Amino acid sequence: MSPLLPYISMTSFFVLEIRWYLLLSFLLLGGCSTRGVIPGMDSQEGWDLTISALRLEGDVKRIDRRVGEVEVLRRMPIEDREFLEVIVHPFESLMSQTVSDQVVVHLGDATPEGMPVQVSAVRIYRTPFKEFRRIRMPEVEREVLEMILRHARIHREARGFDQFLKRRREEIGRKVEGMVYVEMPRGRFRMGRDGAYKNEQPQHTVSITPFFIDQYEVTNEQYDRFMKAGGYGASKYWSASGWAWLKLTGIKAPAVWEPLTDSNRNVPVRGVSWYEADAYARWAGKKLPTEVQWECAARGPFDLRWPWGNSFQDYCNHYGLEYRKPWSVGTNPRGRSPVGAEDMSGNVSEWVSDWYSSRTYTKANRSDSKGPKTGRKRVLRGGAYDSHLFELSTSYRDWSPPNHRHPTFGFRCVISLPPAD
Repeated sequence: MSPLLPYISMTSFFVLEIRWYLLLSFLLLGGCSTRGVIPGMDSQEGWDLTISALRLEGDVKRIDRRVGEVEVLRRMPIEDREFLEVIVHPFESLMSQTVSDQVVVHLGDATPEGMPVQVSAVRIYRTPFKEFRRIRMPEVEREVLEMILRHARIHREARGFDQFLKRRREEIGRKVEGMVYVEMPRGRFRMGRDGAYKNEQPQHTVSITPFFIDQYEVTNEQYDRFMKAGGYGASKYWSASGWAWLKLTGIKAPAVWEPLTDSNRNVPVRGVSWYEADAYARWAGKKLPTEVQWECAARGPFDLRWPWGNSFQDYCNHYGLEYRKPWSVGTNPRGRSPVGAEDMSGNVSEWVSDWYSSRTYTKANRSDSKGPKTGRKRVLRGGAYDSHLFELSTSYRDWSPPNHRHPTFGFRCVISLPPAD
């Protein structure tokens, strides 16, 4: 008998077994899916929303409106792939080179109840040469369906919030150039995030009065006007401690400053201390935002991890882009917050008015006050161009001494309004 015969027999058995897996998968998967209804959507709106949601899940491979289907392929996260390394076949651990989920979403015609949606999902195992296992994943179907329905709910709420803000802007009859109007329905919103860093917990409801906030971070061009107006030489624009610091240091400009050019005039000013940011705000007839105001402008009435949603996208200037410097304000409008403020994540970290305390959220105070009355460090929000994902969230709280002039530090301003009627 040939010494190769056992190996040939084993290989033949393995090939037959792979074919048996594929046949069984085909028989089991036929007609299987998870179903639901997207309420309050017409056909066009339902299509656009579903495709937008699925683009956050993975690579959209096929869109066929004639049959009402969208196909998405998403790679398994590393931790899930490691979890699934169960040796079912003696050669599987060697041959299972890639694992991915194939998701097909079928959308029906809109009815008075909503738009029917049907999700089918299979997990595909491939070698470098061929596919050798396909398993239906009901849990993935439920996860994708819940994601689509959640996306639809946020979309409906955002549409209602836009209408609310538009109506309120018309009622107050006031506009401020370069600023967006912020008001929360019923004057409250949820701040902080459970499960994050301890100083971001607990999530809690705060009351807040209407205000205007700069749509963009303060730019070099805007700050240059403050300097040319004698801002560094007029004590009336500075707090007592800020003026003492200024006289001691003799500073006349931000730590990162170059003459204005067409390429840098719309880049946010950076390398400013809290004292300098506060002085500019006073000169402009504004204030630095409180933490409550800043977070309210970043997430609106929604529980958003980032200003644009709960799935991270490259809509902001951050470490992963390797840009390594601020970009011009408003470069990527897709990253704007629900109230219309831009670059609330990344680009430059933004000073706010509050003193820092790790216990701020455990206090009884739940209004848009200035937080602790005293302290040694001031709060920064939003992360910068060198920040990682967790530092870019709407709830992340950073801090630094008020005289610190790090190259990533910038700011924006607010104008507070009386309580809404």
